[in-house]
Amino acid sequence: MASKIKGIVKAVPSGDTVHVMGLAQNGPPPEKQITLSNITTPRLGRRDGQQKDEPFAWDAREFLRQKCIGQHVLFSVESSHPASGRDFGSVSLSDGTDLSSLMVTAGWARVKTVAAADMTPEIEALAGLERTAQEKGLGLWTKNANAISCAIREIPATDKLDATEFVESLGKQPQNAIVESFLDGGKCRIILVPSHH
Repeated sequence: MASKIKGIVKAVPSGDTVHVMGLAQNGPPPEKQITLSNITTPRLGRRDGQQKDEPFAWDAREFLRQKCIGQHVLFSVESSHPASGRDFGSVSLSDGTDLSSLMVTAGWARVKTVAAADMTPEIEALAGLERTAQEKGLGLWTKNANAISCAIREIPATDKLDATEFVESLGKQPQNAIVESFLDGGKCRIILVPSHH
């Protein structure tokens, strides 16, 4: 079993991936992006319009972000895929809550299908949580037609956006936004909600 490393969740780029910042030692703190093992969530679209959100991608990502952004976690890397540059592993909150289990229980993630020979007790447990979420109609398993029809957000294209004109159109009114990340001490990346600009 891989050893657990302490860190703080710095960003949540998708419903199954977190960006963790380790503890600083003689310089800037190390950072690692971890894709949660054994689960998959709907994929977010791209701002260039090449790919739309899959249904419930934003909801899954927001659920995970609200649960763990800025939280102390323990994580371990279980496997790495050099071709994709992705590290897969487990991440748990300081209270012991496993993020993969949390996402499956809430209905925002699917358990990856594995061959019978590769089945582990952890995957079996996740599969049980998935069945319960399906039976309850939670998250992406909902039968609510209205929720399903609203499950894909419209992503405004930014390639033709005049930023100055857009900011002026907002006036000096406060805007609801989500801070995506801090670029440095004076700049941050935000997404306006509900417009997703």
